[in-house]
Amino acid sequence: MMKTLIALLLLAGSAVAGDLRNIAGAVVDLSPIYQWSQTNGPATNRPLSAWKWMQVVQIGKTISVYVECEVAIDGVTNVIFTDHLPDPIKTFLDEEQRLELQNGQMQSFIENETKRLRLVAVESANWDSGSRAYNQFLLDRANLDNKKDDLTKTKQKLAEMKAGESSNAADFAILMNKKYLNLEIWDFGLKRP
Repeated sequence: MMKTLIALLLLAGSAVAGDLRNIAGAVVDLSPIYQWSQTNGPATNRPLSAWKWMQVVQIGKTISVYVECEVAIDGVTNVIFTDHLPDPIKTFLDEEQRLELQNGQMQSFIENETKRLRLVAVESANWDSGSRAYNQFLLDRANLDNKKDDLTKTKQKLAEMKAGESSNAADFAILMNKKYLNLEIWDFGLKRP
């Protein structure tokens, strides 16, 4: 886990010259964390240790200004409220959820259509090969093959997204030492240019 975090920090550190966040009216520069990750290891004290690398696993409902999320922090999964959930994380997880839904719908369609076409295939043995019904049967089979191809592509895209969750659905956040509806509130802070 720590090696993964350091690798992610190194990648992020090369891309982020200064990571400024606005938290409760104060501006915090997270660049010392990135600098530390390039020169030190887990055995040394990390600057800004209150800021934790948080992976958002699932986004729940929005209540007031907070977004309920299932997150992983230091290998522990918990349900919390987040403040200032970064748009790239939300966009990534929304797209992943859309693909999961699409995947499920296509699998269901393929299963049902395969069963239906097996029954039609038995009947089609007696049809004239030039008939409208037979041509529709051939068209439906081709459509099923296309859906299977689409499902393969969707599964591949989904697997790629799952593999990228640890970097695309994660960022630094800080515990705000307050609770709402008995859930901790963590703040990603407002990123500043």
